[in-house]
Amino acid sequence: MPELPDIQVYIEALEERVLGKTLEQIRVNSPFVVRSYDPPLKEVHGRKVTDLRRIGKRIVFGLTGGYFVVVHLMVAGRFKDAERGAKLARRFGLAAFDFEDRSLVLTEASKKKRASITAVKGEEALAEIDPGGIEVVGCGVEAFGEALRRENHTLKRTLTDPHVFSGIGNAYSDEILHRAKLSPIKWTRRVTDEEVERLYDCTQIVLEEWTERFRAERKGAFPTKVTAFRPEMAVHGKYKEACPVCGAKVQRIVRGESEVNYCPTCQTDGKLLADRALSRLLRGDWPKTLEELEERKARLATAEPIAPKTPKKGKKKDGGSIADRIAAMNRRPAAAPAPPADAPEKKKAATQKKAATQKKAATVTKKKAATKKRGKGPVFVFAHGAGKASSSDWMQGWAERLRTLGDVVTFDYPYMREGRRRPDRADKLIAAHRETIAAAKKQYPRRKLVLIGKSMGSRMGCHVMADDPPSGVVALVCLGYPLVGAGKTKKMRDEVLVALPETSRILFVQGTRDPLCPLDALEEVRPRMKAESHLHVVDTGNHSLEVTKTWLKQNGGRQEDVDANSLAAIEAFLARA
Repeated sequence: MPELPDIQVYIEALEERVLGKTLEQIRVNSPFVVRSYDPPLKEVHGRKVTDLRRIGKRIVFGLTGGYFVVVHLMVAGRFKDAERGAKLARRFGLAAFDFEDRSLVLTEASKKKRASITAVKGEEALAEIDPGGIEVVGCGVEAFGEALRRENHTLKRTLTDPHVFSGIGNAYSDEILHRAKLSPIKWTRRVTDEEVERLYDCTQIVLEEWTERFRAERKGAFPTKVTAFRPEMAVHGKYKEACPVCGAKVQRIVRGESEVNYCPTCQTDGKLLADRALSRLLRGDWPKTLEELEERKARLATAEPIAPKTPKKGKKKDGGSIADRIAAMNRRPAAAPAPPADAPEKKKAATQKKAATQKKAATVTKKKAATKKRGKGPVFVFAHGAGKASSSDWMQGWAERLRTLGDVVTFDYPYMREGRRRPDRADKLIAAHRETIAAAKKQYPRRKLVLIGKSMGSRMGCHVMADDPPSGVVALVCLGYPLVGAGKTKKMRDEVLVALPETSRILFVQGTRDPLCPLDALEEVRPRMKAESHLHVVDTGNHSLEVTKTWLKQNGGRQEDVDANSLAAIEAFLARA
């Protein structure tokens, strides 16, 4: 993962190339790289880059109008300076930042897509992204020591915690601790004042040293070899190689997908720390020192191979006369009994039964987790659209998704219960909506309510909040709001949106192919609304938020992934309520 020295040199190279230039557009090849929905990315298009800064291990593009685009490269994310309009690779190309004279291509050479792009507006929104760690370069030894000892953790964990120190990761923490001759597992509150000063000095030296080294390597060009594994490093990525200070072999502690590298002689007084891999197998036989480890390896290398055991001597069984032995040799072995005729069917049935049992257990586990979360989350009052009842597959599918966030109350309007196709008058629909809200408040006392609806149901929810807002309702969510009437009239239905009170919060989840809600028309209405409004756009989505097969094929996703992305936008929206 690129850390402070890498990010600093990245920013210097970007300042030389894009500072003061217009960001014409951001082309997104993978929709999952975008981790924000408000403001939408299109709002940053056509704005000039006013500054570039670093937040931890993130690169921040400051744009005119108070907008910011935050890029987190994570482990395998990298920037590539390319020609304007460069084509994005289908597999590794995530996005392209198009400027007047070039394109910055964001790539990620990994199956695990962790890199992200986040758009925010305002310094306050940008501050929410900052984990809060102090800038270690030039912070002062007192501030460094106070942050180090604030909580009692290992030195390795504390140095890499973005809430404590900004920009230090796995690679440079190994180098800093080796330079300071401190054990990675030493507790922070057991560190002496002298060790704090030594660690502070080594942190400054290591980070500045590597930053200057990268600047010298770049020579004015754009960084291309950004990696956490460098041949000049002392211990990081050098497992079983010689320490450049003492010559002892570098050891490791395995931590998930990464590892801690250290020198036992320089850092732990010769003590061999449990590596959390082989040590778990050997347990009490794990060597305590590096010398014990080398001795054990030497003994294993010189040990003679164990000879196979020979059977015990005993009396041979009498095989009878020579004639009997010849007859036994010529005798054909008895044929194996034939399997029952229904054996394949029984095996297939047993396999199906086992699969059904496993599926049932997984479903029960999932339902238990959702039930535990529902008791703490909001209650969704879910209204259907004009054409389909609450029992339809679309409504049931979305109700199941919403149950992962809270409890769900569905209902049918009177005309749907009576089997009529034509919807009732608005006042009758609103009355039915209010009755359901009252019943939900009685069933779930002291719980927050969220009015969510599909098409017509979302419009009726807006009428409920505009006329006389019920107590306990904290937000509105519209899944495909019908802003434009169907038929030839194409009448705008924006009066109720403009009438929503200032205390209301509303999220529109809209598809770009929705004929009942053109996005340009919605963007014209939103500035006139008194209520706080947010928008999540489903690319190529129709009125039911279903995307095209071409889009799914190009992006390698499924409709379930698109719906999950919309659900994540709803969860993020409600988290601010």
